[in-house]
Amino acid sequence: MNCQINILPDAGKNLSFKELIILRVQKKIKYIQQTIKKIFIDPHIIIRKSKSLLGIKDVSFPKKPKANQEYPVGSHILSLRPGEVVRVKPLSEIEITLDEKGRYDGLAYMKTAMDKYCGGTYIVKKCVNLFFDERRQKLLKVRDVVILDGVYCETPKSSLQEWAGCDRTCFLFWKEAWLERVGSEKNGSDRAK
Repeated sequence: MNCQINILPDAGKNLSFKELIILRVQKKIKYIQQTIKKIFIDPHIIIRKSKSLLGIKDVSFPKKPKANQEYPVGSHILSLRPGEVVRVKPLSEIEITLDEKGRYDGLAYMKTAMDKYCGGTYIVKKCVNLFFDERRQKLLKVRDVVILDGVYCETPKSSLQEWAGCDRTCFLFWKEAWLERVGSEKNGSDRAK
């Protein structure tokens, strides 16, 4: 038997041409709005983008140091168990762990889907050690990864991501380095905004 996610595309249907155009226009408008907002927040963005387009190296604005130089993989293992209460660290602390591709120990931090959970308190639903990769049809192992109860990938259609608006509501995978243990209470009442 195949994994349900592997055969899910057979149950899907293509969007109509009109629906595709509407989604693309909405994403372009959102991109323009975000760009304008960034310009007002950081006026130097115009200079950096212009230099980038012209191929000029930007030495006046230092780049963020590569992650994991000060934050080695495996340095913050919590050995979490199902039922434990954890708090998702603030975004600033999570970003320290990420490399130039936005990953920690190979696992991507999906800003659009995960940022809204930063600072929230949740219960560990399951520790993930193995998962089935539908693309390669292989069972793979991971380390220090958990799933949090009630924490799903629900990216709004207005997001710029290609997968924005997907209704699968998949669990998000969290590295233990992005979490901190709260205590032994078993309630998740302090949910993220």
